[in-house]
Amino acid sequence: MEEIDLKEFLKYLRKYVWMMLVAVFVLVSAISFYDLNIKTKLYKSSTTVVLNSGNSAKTVQEDLTTVNLNQKLVTTYSELVKNRTVLDRTIEGLKACRDDKHACEGYVSGADNSAIEERTKTLANLNLDELSYDNLKSKIGVKNIDDTEILQISVEDKNPERAMILTNEIAHVFENVVEEKFGQKNVKQWDTAIVSDVQSNNTTLRDMAIAAFIGV
Repeated sequence: MEEIDLKEFLKYLRKYVWMMLVAVFVLVSAISFYDLNIKTKLYKSSTTVVLNSGNSAKTVQEDLTTVNLNQKLVTTYSELVKNRTVLDRTIEGLKACRDDKHACEGYVSGADNSAIEERTKTLANLNLDELSYDNLKSKIGVKNIDDTEILQISVEDKNPERAMILTNEIAHVFENVVEEKFGQKNVKQWDTAIVSDVQSNNTTLRDMAIAAFIGV
């Protein structure tokens, strides 16, 4: 059996290890540069809406039946949130508020003129004209929380303030559309979306690890 020459093996190893390290360095550096300087940073805002059945007294059996029905409705409503009617009205409502402060009165309940004017100015800086039904639909995420009667609605956008405003507006419009179409006041926004300063699509560490693995 031919013996392995340890010196030759180490020489061979040294010859190719540096090439491997260079490849890893180049790939990791390229991925890092892309993620940190080129990749569009996205920010996500979320709110929750609750499907409720009212406060009337019911038997245990009726309560169970209502819960089962509501959970089925949650699945249906998850799709309706992204319906064209809801999203078109969302875009149109925000544009109307941007262009005419009187159109904001229904969206800023109980607010004084200064608050309405501030909202109008804010909307004017959000590039709402670039929004369309398909564009907005691609930004939305809707999920049922742990088989409850709660829906989480989220919007991911490059502008964190626009993500927040769109999220709240979609929830608001959705409430109104459900009441209008089904005659039901059983959808309520539970909390208000806020501006997030945390990048939601930050995958730099994962991408660097993958690049290092490929380089090896």
